[in-house]
Amino acid sequence: MKLIKKIYQTKETEKIIDRNFSETKITTKKLSNSEFFRQYKRLFFDIPKVGSESHQSLIEESTMYISDDGDYSSPKDVQIEELNQKILSLESALADLKVSSAIKDVVKDVKDFNKFNPNN
Repeated sequence: MKLIKKIYQTKETEKIIDRNFSETKITTKKLSNSEFFRQYKRLFFDIPKVGSESHQSLIEESTMYISDDGDYSSPKDVQIEELNQKILSLESALADLKVSSAIKDVVKDVKDFNKFNPNN
């Protein structure tokens, strides 16, 4: 068997061989919002709960982002504020009841005193 070796000149090889690395070039495709959420749902349980790339870091970054305009309040903070207002209202009502009860006790004591001391 006879082997034949063909030798190409530089100009000839440039016509035949693509010397660019375009085939190995890695391109990143921008995800649409819907594709992002599909991927997020797919990876949900693989994402750690805490850490630098975790659910916690997603929550913290998102909360900072939506809190920038000052209009965001966490549902827990809203609930805490509502409960604090209810506590203040109940404390005020309790104080009113205590005063009312104290007044009734004084009135009863005065009536009892007058009953036993008719000359006063």
